[in-house]
Amino acid sequence: MNGSILRLREMDQRWGSSDYPPISVSGVDFVEAEIRLSWRFPEPYRQALLEVGLLRVTADLWEAIDEAEADLPHLGDFFSPAEAVAATEAWITNGMPDDLIAFAGDSGGNLFAFNRRGGDVVWYFDHDFQSVDQLASSFEAWLATYCRLAPA
Repeated sequence: MNGSILRLREMDQRWGSSDYPPISVSGVDFVEAEIRLSWRFPEPYRQALLEVGLLRVTADLWEAIDEAEADLPHLGDFFSPAEAVAATEAWITNGMPDDLIAFAGDSGGNLFAFNRRGGDVVWYFDHDFQSVDQLASSFEAWLATYCRLAPA
């Protein structure tokens, strides 16, 4: 099993809620988005969302980030493939580099993204400063940074 699936399950156990279980995503959802984007989502990400679904993390994660004084953005919701297309198209017209594809947002409206040039490196687009920073070398590594936090 791919490590991203295990990490996404761990994220759901640690920071999700049974009141808001992950939302199922289908292969068709990805295909439609990929056609619109003329780009294919990284396989580790794609497999993890097909297996686990879209996470809806609780504010407990934000509290853990603050308690640990971790230099991590407050992860909000994962975008459905259609939402990823909409967010990407909207933010490219508002300053996000056109080589990024958004897949999740934070509590301040900034975006987590992949780069069209390939791989599953996770990037962070800060809309206030129009800056892009690498957050993790892979989707799995990015998830691991949130999984390592202790509950507040």
